[in-house]
Amino acid sequence: MKILKNVCYSIAALSVFMAPALAQDKFPSRTIEIVVPSGAGGGQDTLVRMIQPQLEKDLGVSIRVTNVSGGAHSKGIIYSHNAEADGHLIHCESPSGIIADIFKKMPFRFTEEFVPVARMQADIGVLWTGSKGKFNSVQEMIDFAKKNPGKVTVAIASPGGVDDAGVGYFAKAAGIQLAIVPVESGGERMASVIANHIDMMYEEASAVGDMMKSGNLRPLVVFRDDRIQVGELKDTPAAGELGLKGLGALGTWRGFAVKKGTPQPVIDRWVAAFKKIYDTPEYQNYAKENGLDLNPGWMGPEEFGKLWKDNEATFREVFVELGRVKPE
Repeated sequence: MKILKNVCYSIAALSVFMAPALAQDKFPSRTIEIVVPSGAGGGQDTLVRMIQPQLEKDLGVSIRVTNVSGGAHSKGIIYSHNAEADGHLIHCESPSGIIADIFKKMPFRFTEEFVPVARMQADIGVLWTGSKGKFNSVQEMIDFAKKNPGKVTVAIASPGGVDDAGVGYFAKAAGIQLAIVPVESGGERMASVIANHIDMMYEEASAVGDMMKSGNLRPLVVFRDDRIQVGELKDTPAAGELGLKGLGALGTWRGFAVKKGTPQPVIDRWVAAFKKIYDTPEYQNYAKENGLDLNPGWMGPEEFGKLWKDNEATFREVFVELGRVKPE
């Protein structure tokens, strides 16, 4: 009888130690949550909702998309940080997560508490105006702004983000002063510009493709050194043509990260799922139709992690130059 009890105790103890391993083997074992740290209608939200059905099919579970906007992504990052490190919550991020570290917006550092999984997109920043806007060209806008400092309004997602860095650097290089209007939601930014409540907005090319094709929005300038030679933006001047170099390095990307401590097999499963989608004809056609094939999009964990470090150095330098943060 004593021997039988010992055997039972041993089996019980072994089952406790095996439980985490079994849980990992079953990943995913419940509904997955993808956190978008910005409002509906922007580039990240568009990406996540586009790939959501394919991820559900591949992973075999339902996926819930949660938009947590505010604080230049810091609220969404804190929300994701409160989750268990088991891979059932995955965080969609852009360089705004890196910039949040620069401005110390959180009680922890994003790059220390999260690990890179995969980058899916490298997008291109553009200044847009409404089809009935008062500026017919970027040079006309610059000339007006020089004569009327602070009178040209431009909508951005939030201060201390990718768009803030790009617009701020553009304005300083062009020698103009713009009035920044924070508008979290991409849909609200578009509506405000189309209605001429705001003169311009910064948004990535992929997020406004339909609005541009419909004629509601017009691109004024593309934030890169050389002009795009294909698609709807081929007739839009690049910032580099105006002598405003280096804005391409401030472009956005979209990728995914999980909380530090997530088991490596779970991370590997996520990498495989994203790469599978990225390689499909459906996704590649989507990328081509939305100008997301102009820059290579895919990066695995190692290369993506290196990009995080490079981005921190680049954006810190820009924000120091703009006087937003002090040199270290």
